[in-house]
Amino acid sequence: MALELECNLVRKLEPVSGTSARGPWSKQEFIVQYQDGNFPNQVVLNVWGEDKVRDLGQYQPGDRIKASLTPSSREFNGRWYTDVRAWRIEPASANNYPSSDYAGAVAGGADRALNGIIVIVLLVIAAIVLLFIASGVLNVYYWINPKADPSYKRALAKQEKERK
Repeated sequence: MALELECNLVRKLEPVSGTSARGPWSKQEFIVQYQDGNFPNQVVLNVWGEDKVRDLGQYQPGDRIKASLTPSSREFNGRWYTDVRAWRIEPASANNYPSSDYAGAVAGGADRALNGIIVIVLLVIAAIVLLFIASGVLNVYYWINPKADPSYKRALAKQEKERK
């Protein structure tokens, strides 16, 4: 299963390198931001290997990229650690909103928010109409059976009080 994420490169952290029993290694972590629904989310990705670190070097913060990902988790001393490795990074397709301009994301969020507000207004109007209908039904019921009307019962109680 291939996971791909089109996102904005927010920041690159310093590359880290060392030597293990298998030989030299290098990695670099970087932070990306992507739009998920109405709100932007940030996540830390990493690349392993000198060639991948070099590939990441050609992108600057603010660039729009597409990263192919492999998430993995491992357990160490009873705790779990998750790693999201980018095994391929390339420029994002041109039909998305530009990296430095979040207007597309904001407009999309505004459209969804406006749709939500319209739905809420319609629900409130429907509730008011239902209240008027229920009120009318009760008025018809009280007209047919006036002894069930609470105001009739209050008037009777007041008359009883005045007689005593």
